[in-house]
Amino acid sequence: MGIACGHTRARSVAKHIILTDRSAAAWACCAAPQTRAGIANCLATAPQRRHATLEEPCQLKPQSPSFHTPPAVGPADATHDTERPDAHGSTLTLRPCAYYAYTFTGARRLQTIKSAYQHIEVWDTPLLGKLFVLDQRPMTSERDEYLYHESMVHPGALARKQPPRRVLVLGGGDGGAARQWLKYEALEHIVIAELDPAVVAMARRHLQRVHRGALDDPRVQIVTGDALHFVQHTQERFDAVVFDLTPPDSPASTLYTRSFYALLRTRMVDDAVLSIHLGSPLFQPGQVAALLGTLRAAFGHVALMQTYVPLYGSPWQMAVVSDTFDVGQLPAQQAVERAAQWGLSRLEYYDPSRHDTFFIERIPDRGTAPQ
Repeated sequence: MGIACGHTRARSVAKHIILTDRSAAAWACCAAPQTRAGIANCLATAPQRRHATLEEPCQLKPQSPSFHTPPAVGPADATHDTERPDAHGSTLTLRPCAYYAYTFTGARRLQTIKSAYQHIEVWDTPLLGKLFVLDQRPMTSERDEYLYHESMVHPGALARKQPPRRVLVLGGGDGGAARQWLKYEALEHIVIAELDPAVVAMARRHLQRVHRGALDDPRVQIVTGDALHFVQHTQERFDAVVFDLTPPDSPASTLYTRSFYALLRTRMVDDAVLSIHLGSPLFQPGQVAALLGTLRAAFGHVALMQTYVPLYGSPWQMAVVSDTFDVGQLPAQQAVERAAQWGLSRLEYYDPSRHDTFFIERIPDRGTAPQ
C-alpha cells in the first residue's frame, strides 16, 4: 500500500487498525504452523484490563501519544535516513487506539527514514516477515500482502471483455499492485502515482518479496508527487484504476470525492474498472458506509468484497466499480477461461473458479463505532 494525496505538501496518515481478542484468534487459526508460536506471544502480551470487542468498538484517537505525529513539511525538506539494524530481536508495539496494543516479539528494526512527508520504519518480524510502518501505523507486510493485492486486481480485470493494457495505481509505492497487473500478457503500461519517493526507495531495498521486480519493469512508470495533479494533466486513458491509498481521513481525502471520481472517469475507458479499499466493517462502519455511498452516487455498479488481512487485525472490505457491468455477476467459468486466455497464473489467493465467492451482498449492520 502506498500514498497519494490531493495536496503536494500533505503528509500521509495511514490506516487505522483495531485488533481484538477474537480477530487475533482468527489470525492464529489462519497462520502457518511455524508462526503460531509468535502469535501466541502476541496474544499473551495483550493488555487484559480493557480491550475492544465487537460489542464495544475501541475508540480511535489518532492524536494519542502512542502515535508519533511529525509536523507536516514540504517536499523541499531533506530526507533523513538511519540504517542501523537492531543487533538483537526487540518488540514492535502498535497501538491502534488508546485502550489496546499488540506486539511483534523478536522483531528487528532495519531502517528508519524521516522523509519530507512522514516517518517510515522497516521491520523484520518472525510472523509476517518484513513490513513497513508509516507514522507508527502498519501498511504492508511480505507474508499477507497478496490477500488484498490479488483481490484488488484480478476480480475486476477478468470481468472486462478485453485484457487490461493500461492501468493507473494511485499510491501503491510498494509495488504489490503493479506486480499483480504485470501477470497479464497484454499489459503495456502501468502508472504508479505515489506521493513519497522515499516509500519507493524503501520498497526497492527491503520489499523485494512484495514487488518482485515490478518497480523496475520497463512497463511501469513511477510518478512521485500529488496524484490529483497527475490525473488533472495526463491525457492517457486507463482500463483500470486501483486506489491503493491511505484512508479518507488523511490528506488523501480529496481523492475520495465525487468531484475527483468525475475527473477520473474522463481518464478511464468506457468499460474500465476501479477498485478501492473501504476499511474494516467492524471498526470503521461509518467510513465504509460513507465510501460506498459516494461510489454508488458516482458509478453505475458497485460490487463489495471482503477478506481477512492479518496485518490489519480485522475482516477487510474493498469494492470494485464500473459504469457498464457488475463485476460480481461474472460467471466463474468465464473468469476461468479469460484467466487462461490472458496468461494469468501464479495466483496465491484469488481463484477464478470461485469468483462469485469473493463478493458479499451487503454490509452487516453492526451499529456505529464511536468517533
